[in-house]
Amino acid sequence: MGTGRGTCFKRITASVLAAAIIAIIVAVCVVYIPRDHSINDGPKVTNKEAFKNGGARKHPSKNDGKDHADDQYTYYPGNVSNYPKKDEWVSFNHMWKSNLLKMQTACTKLGFGENNSDEENDYIKDGIQHVGKASLVDQRFILAIIMQESTGCLRVNSTDSVHGVHNPGIMQSHNGASFDEKDAKGSIRQMIKDGTQGTKAGDGLVQLLNKFPDAYSAARGYNSGALAKSGDLSDAIGATPCYASDIANRLMGWVNAASDCKKKVASVPQSDPKDVQNLNSGTDSQQQQPSTTTEQNQPSQAASSSTASSTDGSSSSTFSDGSTDGVFSGGHWDDNGNYVKNEKRRRRMKLLKNQSCLTSSVTSYDAAVAA
Repeated sequence: MGTGRGTCFKRITASVLAAAIIAIIVAVCVVYIPRDHSINDGPKVTNKEAFKNGGARKHPSKNDGKDHADDQYTYYPGNVSNYPKKDEWVSFNHMWKSNLLKMQTACTKLGFGENNSDEENDYIKDGIQHVGKASLVDQRFILAIIMQESTGCLRVNSTDSVHGVHNPGIMQSHNGASFDEKDAKGSIRQMIKDGTQGTKAGDGLVQLLNKFPDAYSAARGYNSGALAKSGDLSDAIGATPCYASDIANRLMGWVNAASDCKKKVASVPQSDPKDVQNLNSGTDSQQQQPSTTTEQNQPSQAASSSTASSTDGSSSSTFSDGSTDGVFSGGHWDDNGNYVKNEKRRRRMKLLKNQSCLTSSVTSYDAAVAA
């Protein structure tokens, strides 16, 4: 019996020591192992309607939508009630895979030099998921904006709006960061963060989703800097009429199919930017300085324009259909990206050396991919 009591005591002692060792190890890990605090950094979506209607998501997943969709384009007219519900969107996994080939060849097709490497594309995917989790912006919405603004080309040209807002990077953010080959991973994540969570100079998707109740209205704000009083998302207020419809189609699985949007928006009345207040931050370089008249539900600052044609170099329907015309201040934008007034022309944005206007390049790019 003495031996039994001794054995039991040894077992208890060993168990206590083991528990103590485990507790010490856990404590050391908590104190000394670095943690990624950045996941909780930065602005977040707080608008309940954005979670309900689409654009914001608290628990992202790679398989958060349909795993198959036809590559087709459907023009969505009018206000948000005519747009597809979030339950109809494809999954992030499907959306990424279906757009990857286009992303892999975007830079050379657009004339911006070397294409993204496989590693760089992995950084883009990782950055979307990381920033999406931190900001609560649906990662599919982030990817749709990237494809609209730059087709994911890291070396996309930066652009400047007519009122001097600089739009760099794959999301053509508001005076944000651009790609740095010496810090590929860090600069890619920063570009995505700038476009999603905004910069000191202007709004990102977070701020726009907190102002508008859905992804489509936020997309219009990202491109134009405001929403028209009519609520018609094809009224670009001098920016890209097809932008919101393009974003909706990307979320539905559109990649290369021909778009008839440009023809259909031709009959949509467009608001004059000079009649809209706070139109000082959209990324489309077709924007005008604001006047003092009021506009309903407008953001104070927006971030982008359309594929490298606005303040950040990203674009909207410019990539899909070349639609960048917008009449304002007695002039108009021609198909070559020139602002024409009294038979005088001026360039809308900075161009690469020996590079034709990006609007033309983007149009030919989509035609080449579709072929």
